[in-house]
Amino acid sequence: GTDLTKRGREQAKQAAKWLQKQKGEPVSIIYCSPLARTRQTAELLGKITGAQVLVDDRLRETGFNECDGKPVVHDEDKKFRRLRKASARGEDVTSPWESWQEMEERICSFFEEILPKHRSEHIVIVSHGDPLNNIHHFFTQDDPGKIVEQPMPTYAVPKAYFWDHTRQAQMDLHKDVIDDILIEGSPSENSVQVVLMRHGETDWNKEGKAQGGEADLPLNDTGKKQAHDAAKKFKDETFDAIICSDMKRAVETAEIISKQIGVPIQAKWKELRERYLGEWGGERLDTVCEKFPLPSNDKTLSFHYGTPKDGESFSDFLARAQHVREKMLEEFAGKKILVVAHSGTVRGMQAVGNNLTYREALAFSPKNTHTYPLSLHPLQKRISDVFDCWFESGSMPYAQENYPYGYGSENGPPGFPADFIAESLDQTRGWFYTLMVLSTALFHKPAFFNCICSGMILAEDGKKMSKSLKNYPDPNELLERQGADALRFELMSSPLVHADILKFSEQKVQKVVQTTLLPLWNAYSFFVTYANAANFRPSPQHSVSSHPLDRWIRAELQDLTNRMTAELDRYDVSATCAQMHDTIDALTNWYIRLSRRRFAGKDARGHTQEQVQGLQTLYDVLMHLCQLLAPFCPYIT
Repeated sequence: GTDLTKRGREQAKQAAKWLQKQKGEPVSIIYCSPLARTRQTAELLGKITGAQVLVDDRLRETGFNECDGKPVVHDEDKKFRRLRKASARGEDVTSPWESWQEMEERICSFFEEILPKHRSEHIVIVSHGDPLNNIHHFFTQDDPGKIVEQPMPTYAVPKAYFWDHTRQAQMDLHKDVIDDILIEGSPSENSVQVVLMRHGETDWNKEGKAQGGEADLPLNDTGKKQAHDAAKKFKDETFDAIICSDMKRAVETAEIISKQIGVPIQAKWKELRERYLGEWGGERLDTVCEKFPLPSNDKTLSFHYGTPKDGESFSDFLARAQHVREKMLEEFAGKKILVVAHSGTVRGMQAVGNNLTYREALAFSPKNTHTYPLSLHPLQKRISDVFDCWFESGSMPYAQENYPYGYGSENGPPGFPADFIAESLDQTRGWFYTLMVLSTALFHKPAFFNCICSGMILAEDGKKMSKSLKNYPDPNELLERQGADALRFELMSSPLVHADILKFSEQKVQKVVQTTLLPLWNAYSFFVTYANAANFRPSPQHSVSSHPLDRWIRAELQDLTNRMTAELDRYDVSATCAQMHDTIDALTNWYIRLSRRRFAGKDARGHTQEQVQGLQTLYDVLMHLCQLLAPFCPYIT
């Protein structure tokens, strides 16, 4: 493939610096396509972040099959794009290129293999436009037909996804972080002091075989001696209880210690068993790890990311460890307990109790009869509906920009603070308030600089609009009679946009038609009639006319533009609308009336040039008026 340009290298370096500044886990692995442009990008990222770069052929660009290597021609009939979109929509198309479904297979294969290896890690994928669209579909499950209608991914701009290994889907950050996550509280009288111990040695331990939660082997002589030696270390410690797994090797270890220190075994929990290993049970650890390598050199199967046939998944095993944690807090609140279990269980309890990353948990390797203290404090969980929904809405400036994960948001979300927002007066204690509270707390800034605040609309009699009283016109019928533009202009011209009360009357809407829209339409009709009669073709550029009336109306129009700009800069919508009336009156009642004979080519001097200049001026004025009025009356303009 082609090499990166100088600009491309700079883009890669900027992205790398941004990745390096991100909080949380540093980038551990960078996967990239084998093509030169992606390898060079990945190598620049790796050089700056220190992450390892791995090439994977499944991330390469769309396969052009027999078209590979042929000269690139300009896609004038957009054939490639049409076929690409049709393929994404699932249509049966004949194409020499790789289909969306074919690419989807290799992308899915890639993620199914690599995601389990990188639990709780930060990895980077460097690929191409179409594969990145397919990756977006993998995570979001958005409609492929809609994805390919969007602009192609931007060069060297990172996009973040979070994967939920339990649900095998993109993580719902609201649900998973706010609703599901249990947060450990502060130490209290209900905290549980736990001493975790792995059982003594068995013959399979000695032989390097995997036991799992199915093989129920007793201690060997070494294991029994280890248990006796461990008990002697507890002579100066006091326990309120001993609990253990219900498997022989754990029970025997616990019984030896219990007898020597005089503390009874209070419970034998099945939940404390080793991870169920299915067909891996009884196999040598090094043999299985050679066949299914771990990200580290550790020879453990209890924390292997893979799921053996007929075995327990890693996510289910961690969920079991979390259940044990909650059960201990419930049954042994305020006590100190000795827990005799297995390597995987001890590791799992440390992982959920100390919030270890996957690699940290892999690096922790419990030894037979060694002890590992763990403090469990009461867990906290969000109470449903503590905040009203406006706190979600108040996070809008950051959420819509994917802050703080969005690229280019080092100094805050792009476009923040907003120039203006618009909502009704009742949002003073809702959206306006939460926007300001959150932005002040997070950035010491307001969330917006200006607010267009609408008031309340009442019926013409000053009462609240009511279906039972029928004191307002039917909106559909009103729009049919007067049009949407007239209603919009009346509302924006009224005190309503100053957070004041408006007593709504259809007569006011009709007045807008009579004083604003109809005169403008009549001016347009007048122009079309005379322009067609004269076979006039407008110039795309503004012409210059020396006629006094043309100069006057252009000056009037420029003055209107200046006045409207000044009012809109102050976000005074009603004052902006009020500026239109004098200019429309000047156009229809003065300029057109005084220029009628010139438009008809009946000027006393008989100058055809003056007729063209007049029509061109009227054309320019109408176009300019339409542009000025478009935000208020988008349909007629």
